[in-house]
Amino acid sequence: MPELRPSASHFGATDFDGLLPRPIPVLSMIGDSHAAVVGEGCLSPGVAKATMGTGSSIMMNVGSKAHAPEHGLVSTLCFATDKRVDYALEGIVISAGSTPAFLKEKLNLFDDFAKAEQAFTDYDNGGVFVILAFSGIGCPHWKYPGGAQIVGLNFSTAWQNVARAAYESIVYQIKDVITVMEQVADVPLPELHVDGGLTLSDTLNRPVSTLALSEISAAGAAALASYQAGLIDSLDAYRAKRAIARRVASSRAVVSMRPLRIMRNGSSGSIVFNAYWRI
Repeated sequence: MPELRPSASHFGATDFDGLLPRPIPVLSMIGDSHAAVVGEGCLSPGVAKATMGTGSSIMMNVGSKAHAPEHGLVSTLCFATDKRVDYALEGIVISAGSTPAFLKEKLNLFDDFAKAEQAFTDYDNGGVFVILAFSGIGCPHWKYPGGAQIVGLNFSTAWQNVARAAYESIVYQIKDVITVMEQVADVPLPELHVDGGLTLSDTLNRPVSTLALSEISAAGAAALASYQAGLIDSLDAYRAKRAIARRVASSRAVVSMRPLRIMRNGSSGSIVFNAYWRI
């Protein structure tokens, strides 16, 4: 069996079979989602990140002590150095970024994401709710088999209402995960960091941050390697130098979901959007 080592450690060296002129050291090794926790700077208990891809991985740092998995959450060793070991709770949302492509390609609700952008500016959900259970519902419910539903339709429902409701349902799922995380870890969420093709900027009525850097997992692995190489004194030094593109403070005055903007992200059909959450 391979020797167990911290995430930041000297794992050897490689020249990629002669591709490089000389071998370079391999100083960090960490999984994608766990690396994103470091990359986002979730280095203290309660701080969480949500990576928005086809689904969503929400991970909360819970500090130096592991918590028993409850409510459909997974307890995991998040990252480790020679001076600290941090654990995390993870919750999985099955359907997140797959929603825009489904709305466009399967339901044909719109043929251009610019139209969806306008719909989010001009419409509410009109009493429509979408249950994104295409492949079942993830944490904390874990209900199978799948079967998405659209409820609340009436003769005045427009496609814009359905599109709005579908995106709101992503926020509902993340809210469910965050709620059980706070219960299990017994710590309130002070801030949520978001990244990925589908990025929620304002949600959960808590501070939400988005970094200027797009390759968050790579940044986390690089931060661990920088620490191991002695280029930084601690991971907190990396966190202090992160460039935050946008940070939205929570406000109890926000009482309804009010999308502000939708942005098409490249040609993949991913959408970046803003949403407020009522709690």
